Amino acid sequence: MEYLPDEHKPPRELVEKAKELDRHYIPTRYPNLHPEGAPMDYYTRADAERAVRYAGGDTEVLQE
Repeated sequence: MEYLPDEHKPPRELVEKAKELDRHYIPTRYPNLHPEGAPMDYYTRADAERAVRYAGGDTEVLQE
């Protein structure tokens, strides 16, 4: 995205939220990824609530 013209770059806050959501994708989709324990052992309620909030927000930027 660094090569995009300025008028097409997404807001920095949106990129940061997307990066956080990316970190949750593989470990929660593939439960055997962690060396031991279940995925729920690695996440807190705050992690889940933040991910849901990030996933639901800023959709108007994507619709433009």
